[in-house]
Amino acid sequence: MEESTIELEAINRYQNNLNYFQEKYSELFKKINLLNIAISDGIYQEKYTLEYKNEGYFDVIDNSSGNYLYNQNSLDHAKTFAKKMSFKKNENVIETFHQTAIKESKNLFNNFGSPQSGPLYATAPIIKYTNSFASDKTTMKKIDKFIFFGVGLGLHLIEVQKKIHSYNLYIIEDDLELFRLSMFTIDYKLLSARTKIIFSIMEDKTAQKESFQEFFVEAYNYNHYLKYAIFSDHYTKNIKFLQDFIVTQDYISHPYNRFLSQLLKSPEYLVENYKYIDIETKHEDSSLSKKPTLLIAAGPSLDKNRDWLKKNHKKFIIIAVLAAVPSLYKFGIKPDIVTSMDPSPILAKFFENIDIANFLDKTIFLLSSVSHRDVVNFIPRDNLYFFESTTNYKIDFGSLTAPSIGESTYGLSLILGVSELYLLGLDLALDAKTKSTHSESHFGSKVLESSEMESENSIYYTDLGKTISYVKGNFLSKVPTTPLYKTSANSFSLVSKLYKRDNQKVYNLNDGAFLEGAIPLRADAIDVDCLQDLKNIDTSLKNFFDDISETINIKDVKYLEKQVEEVKRLQQVIVQHKKSVSRTLVSAYLKSYALLIHELLGISHKKNRDINAVFYYYSRYISTFIFDFFNTKELNNPKKHIKKIDSILIAQIEKILNLYLITMEIYLEYANSALEEKEELV
Repeated sequence: MEESTIELEAINRYQNNLNYFQEKYSELFKKINLLNIAISDGIYQEKYTLEYKNEGYFDVIDNSSGNYLYNQNSLDHAKTFAKKMSFKKNENVIETFHQTAIKESKNLFNNFGSPQSGPLYATAPIIKYTNSFASDKTTMKKIDKFIFFGVGLGLHLIEVQKKIHSYNLYIIEDDLELFRLSMFTIDYKLLSARTKIIFSIMEDKTAQKESFQEFFVEAYNYNHYLKYAIFSDHYTKNIKFLQDFIVTQDYISHPYNRFLSQLLKSPEYLVENYKYIDIETKHEDSSLSKKPTLLIAAGPSLDKNRDWLKKNHKKFIIIAVLAAVPSLYKFGIKPDIVTSMDPSPILAKFFENIDIANFLDKTIFLLSSVSHRDVVNFIPRDNLYFFESTTNYKIDFGSLTAPSIGESTYGLSLILGVSELYLLGLDLALDAKTKSTHSESHFGSKVLESSEMESENSIYYTDLGKTISYVKGNFLSKVPTTPLYKTSANSFSLVSKLYKRDNQKVYNLNDGAFLEGAIPLRADAIDVDCLQDLKNIDTSLKNFFDDISETINIKDVKYLEKQVEEVKRLQQVIVQHKKSVSRTLVSAYLKSYALLIHELLGISHKKNRDINAVFYYYSRYISTFIFDFFNTKELNNPKKHIKKIDSILIAQIEKILNLYLITMEIYLEYANSALEEKEELV
């Protein structure tokens, strides 16, 4: 074929791709169009040249070095590339679940007997069974979702897709100019004929999170092992980025059992007539609006600013997270408000060796309604107010959801009307020099060791609490952090966008991460000389919280009744499923499974009950195990396995429903008694 004909075909192919992108992928089209304009106007100097070789293939020359991208027959490269791609579960995959080893037990159904025992509650028997027949040593029958890291000239995309016939493709390319050249060599419309393609072309981290989220939630049942192809080592950092994203997904970092535990715990203090504060309303004019406020957490920067804090603390309202109380006690600084959110009983350790009767006698405590009784028992009832995190049992009083108490306290401060807020100890990062996690007085403080995990180009399974990477610092160019801290920093940004008003000023005094919505400021740069020592603030704060708080009422009881109604409806759904489920063909069973989940989520009945939300997280956690199980090539006698899997699954769902129903019915009894007591007092 003559070279002029080849060039004409390439130009026509490029134009067809451009038209296709304009029709289907408008943002990608805009990027390419802007690059075209910049090239034609001489604003952008091209880095690459597309060259046709006499042997019948294209290659790319790097104009600065003269090196070829392929330096071989690119068509042969694509075929060899595809040939190496396998269906094995332990090759070129990103795992989207925690590897869990479950020991043998005579009665596995009764193991992990409460949601507090961990995410294996009501999942262990399913995971145990699926792992027995579909381990990572087995092979996929089909690859439903696939990721391409790097495009090159796109030729390997065509060859790999011919082999795997995937229904969902995610294509990442950091270099827009290189992607533009691929438009001359492959037909993207043809590639997408039997698949849905999501492109991530020259995207920043925020945009890539959004595009990958779209890919990730699409047909999420098939996420168990995400197969990928990597064009060159340059794209290793993209794999790490997606791994970090996956492990911070709610159903992994905060699995369903934690949500279920919160739902089962949260009404406890409400039905006991404790006071709950209204965080649905934004309190623009309050006792907190008129004075500068210090939000103190237990990060490494707390110790660094100890002397400044001891000297100037009387000029600020002090809001401290519970973990910072031991440090404040050591410094001789009484907090005006203390917050806590974690449901673990271990938080009671923060009260050890503290003279509560004298040191915290006038302190207001704002506790999440899921707080453990061991923590609550330390606090005088008259000083205690609850707020809801995740749940909404106190009707019209709102809730505040965040990964940790630091961001929750920040959100509470904004909602409660703080107009001038200073953050201290809220590093949301490790100490840059020591890599310590907290201040010295925090019983959980530790130093993370440097390792190969710090490399941006290493591929490994991300550990939420230990894997070290780097982010923009508040004062430093970059600071070490972990995926958990990253999640909290992202949450801080979201809280700023949701709750921060224009007249609220927030200052970050820490050496930790840069926090969106907070102005970097050194503590010694604050003009404290113009501030007066605060007096009688405890009285005005107590009056304020009494004014915005309330105990249980009839609307709250009605809400509990609706939860019970929905659980009973779902129990009938299970009865019908047992009668109608198809247990003969895998495809038919998976459809029955999908219909069951649809009902459990309350979609068809337009329900929005808490138990429906439980099954949303539960299904995200367990579905990939089931779908991967039936996508295993080595699986023999599927009919036998269908019956067994369905039997195990239904037993676990019934366990959740029964526990929830019994608990809610007990709360209803207490709630009605609480209402009667209130009426008698009136």
